[in-house]
Amino acid sequence: MQEQGVKSQLFINRSEERHTRLVNQYTPFIFAVLEDLIKGEERRTEKTSIQVGTDVYLLRQI
Repeated sequence: MQEQGVKSQLFINRSEERHTRLVNQYTPFIFAVLEDLIKGEERRTEKTSIQVGTDVYLLRQI
């Protein structure tokens, strides 16, 4: 994707929670990451995840 000029970021959830429960419980996280992406910032993302590689993050246990 990067070769085609498309920027992407990967967020990995370390817990064993199902997708629907994850979305319901971590709505503030999802909105914070989206807001950072829109504004080109990382301040909210840094509070909720740990960067482990270029554009790869692990979700912190909340």
